[in-house]
Amino acid sequence: MTVRLRDGPVAGSELPESVVQYAARTRESVILDDASVGPFSGDAYIRERNARSVFCLPLVKQDRLVALLYLENNLAPHVFTPARTAVLKVLASQAAISLENSRLYRELGERERQFLRMFNANTIAIFTWEVEGGRILDANDAFLQIIGYEREDLRQGRLRWTDLTPHEILKYELEVLSPQYKLTGRLAPLEKEYFHKDGHRVPVLIGVSPFDDEFSRGMAFIADLTEQKRAEALLAGEKRILEMVTRGDSLPSILESLCELVEQQAEGVLASVLLAQNGRLVHGAAPSLPKAYVDAIDGGAIGPSAGSCGTAAHRGEQVIVSDIATDPLWADYREAALSFSLRACWSTPIFSSEGNVIGTFAMYYREARRPSAFEQEIIEQITHLAGVAIQRKVAEEELRCSQHYLAEAQKLSQTGSWAWCPDGDIRYWSDECYRVLSFDPQDGLPRFEEFFQRIHPDDQPRSKELVETAAREKAPFEGDYRIVHPDGPVRDIHVVGRPVLSASGHLVEFVGTVIDITDRRRREQRLLAQFHVTQTLSEASSLEQAAPGFLREMCEALKWDLGAFWQVDPEGGVLRCIATWSRGSAAPPKFAAATRAITFGPGMGLPGRVWSSGGPVWIRDVALDPELPRAKSAAKEGLHAAFAFPVRLKSGIVGVIELFTREVRDADPELLQMMAAIGSQVAQFIERTRTNDALGDTREKLAQASKIASLAELSASIAHEINQPLQAIVANGYAGLRWLDARPPNIEKAIRTAQRVVRDGNAAAEVVSRIRALFKHAAPQKTDLEINKLIMQVRTLMADEIQGNGVSLEIELGEDLPTIRADAVQIQQVIVNLVRNAVEAMARSRRKPLLIRSRRSATHVVVDVRDQGTGLVDPEKIFEPFVSTKKTGMGMGLTICRSIIEAHAGDIRVVHNEVPGVTFSFSLPVEAPDAT
Repeated sequence: MTVRLRDGPVAGSELPESVVQYAARTRESVILDDASVGPFSGDAYIRERNARSVFCLPLVKQDRLVALLYLENNLAPHVFTPARTAVLKVLASQAAISLENSRLYRELGERERQFLRMFNANTIAIFTWEVEGGRILDANDAFLQIIGYEREDLRQGRLRWTDLTPHEILKYELEVLSPQYKLTGRLAPLEKEYFHKDGHRVPVLIGVSPFDDEFSRGMAFIADLTEQKRAEALLAGEKRILEMVTRGDSLPSILESLCELVEQQAEGVLASVLLAQNGRLVHGAAPSLPKAYVDAIDGGAIGPSAGSCGTAAHRGEQVIVSDIATDPLWADYREAALSFSLRACWSTPIFSSEGNVIGTFAMYYREARRPSAFEQEIIEQITHLAGVAIQRKVAEEELRCSQHYLAEAQKLSQTGSWAWCPDGDIRYWSDECYRVLSFDPQDGLPRFEEFFQRIHPDDQPRSKELVETAAREKAPFEGDYRIVHPDGPVRDIHVVGRPVLSASGHLVEFVGTVIDITDRRRREQRLLAQFHVTQTLSEASSLEQAAPGFLREMCEALKWDLGAFWQVDPEGGVLRCIATWSRGSAAPPKFAAATRAITFGPGMGLPGRVWSSGGPVWIRDVALDPELPRAKSAAKEGLHAAFAFPVRLKSGIVGVIELFTREVRDADPELLQMMAAIGSQVAQFIERTRTNDALGDTREKLAQASKIASLAELSASIAHEINQPLQAIVANGYAGLRWLDARPPNIEKAIRTAQRVVRDGNAAAEVVSRIRALFKHAAPQKTDLEINKLIMQVRTLMADEIQGNGVSLEIELGEDLPTIRADAVQIQQVIVNLVRNAVEAMARSRRKPLLIRSRRSATHVVVDVRDQGTGLVDPEKIFEPFVSTKKTGMGMGLTICRSIIEAHAGDIRVVHNEVPGVTFSFSLPVEAPDAT
């Protein structure tokens, strides 16, 4: 007999499949007394093995098929009798129990092996525990790594979960959780902390599974939450900082919180943020660094070897210095850092969204080290967060400054900005817009209709047409209107608007500005009034003619309804109205007539008050001043505000200008100042007209005196010109007498002297003739003339005078000079005049060199007369009539010389020498045109 225990699929070569499957399916015994016949005889196994007797019994345990017992006999049929079958069934029942137990033990062993594999795989931390004594029975490496202990500590029994658990947590577990489990049989996973071997706390998530209902022993599954808690803390810190940014906290407080967040996450770190400004790094935040060190590096340069931060900002990349004591980048800062025990510094540049370096984030340590992966992750997150914070705050500050500057600019320029939708209502008004248009910002945006009702009624139709046309044509618009403020004043407004269109061309809104131009328009009107008053005064010849004109100009430009000019009557001692002007549409005829008819003494009425006080007087409402003589008349005709100012000369007040309007107006200091200027203009005009009247009388008296003076001047000019030949005649006469008185008489020389007298007499006659011709504007009597011969004649003519004055004469005559067409007598007179002036100019000089030179200059012959005398103060005026440098001179000689030379189409001038004195030069054309 062969007995085999099989635990696997049935094969047709080893058992009769049909028999086994039938028994397994029906869970009924199969007994074949002769297998070769019957329902299973066709089974291949039975045919091949010639099985005779077959018995197949299903083994069932608790209604579960555990196994099949199969027996066969190949020798004889009818082997399995009922008695034998009963015994076999009993044995089969015991076998089923044994088989089930064997299976259970195998499964338990397999489960234990699987648990050990999982326990030692370290994918999750596990330890077993008991309540008694708080011992940890076993633990895998993952748990030991979390708490920082070695396996030897576990073997020695030094690990107790009660010691690892902080007291407050242990108390909660023993007093709350243990009874709760015993009551409910369940315990949900919970977060707690264990002490690490080095003392810090490790956050974990723990799930426990007791081995018994008494909660005396069990197993714990641990997940390390350190990274999760760090991430949560970092995320919470980032959220808190972003909230600070959004809330608008100051940049220093945000950066300080950022540094504190880093210092909470990484043990032993001292964080710092520096801001890039104008090529340097300035302090941003460093809550834990020593203040002295912060001050030492504040404002440090950005450069290739400027410590970690300066170099990082220069390179635009992270700089890791693990040991400050040896790194060359810290050569200039090493002493400062080491003095505060700073050994490592890792700096990372902070970039703006445009890629510009706006600062650096640094982590300092007091020991030499390099960053871990976790620390690099912190650096990346914090650097990005710092960039967001800095750029946001910088942008906010720029925006705040821009808004402040805009608000101030709008306030200074009285310009408000607005947005308005034609299909809706007003969308936006700036603060200045509220002020300009006299609305209260506390009431919110007004409706467009409310604003429109503030426009002056006379301007509403024009303003409505302006905006409707702009909305219809989607076009810009610009215009002026007046706003009537609730308290009464009227302001001039200039508005500019432009359309904002959508991508499809639809009109979205209008945006623009409103400008309060009241002051500007008032200044323009006042300047215009001053201009027109000045123009009126310049065109008038008398006060009676000017007064109505300047009153009209003042009233029209300054919007006054009536003006009057009062003139002081010195004989009567009163003010009389000599002119009035009133606006045609608002003329008060009775008041104007009363003004022209009345007179005022000092202190009487508005003009009298100005006359007596000497200053301007402003009355807000004349109807409220009963002391004014014309108050009732003014009130009846609707006149209210009045203003008068003096017209003053140095000698005193000569008049008063008076203005009236139908409005009640407060005193205007600027207008008072401007009217003082106008009063001064009118006073100057009065003084000028008086002066002109006086000058008219003076001119008549001077006309006769001028005629007499002109005759005397003409006589002096003639005497000056003929004086030279007459002196020569007298000198030659005396010389002739001396030759005749000689013993014996020198007849020959006396004859020659007499001949010179005749010559000089003729010369004098010629001079008189030429002067007469000159004043008659007759043409010179020109002949062919050699200038060198003329110069030599002058030397001979003036030899005695030159030698008698101690003058050293030098003559330089040009060679090959052409002849010129000129009047010899007149040209000779010019040379004589210039030489005599030179001799007299050197009268007080020790050295008296005199040069007469002739030369050619292009198409002209030039004569120079140079002296070393006292020179001239104003060479430009020396040729003008009656200008002389000599006390007894008449100032006509050089004037006549210029007339002679210009009559010959020539030119005469004078220049200062490099040495003392001057040079007179005249030039005459070689071929002179006929001159008249």
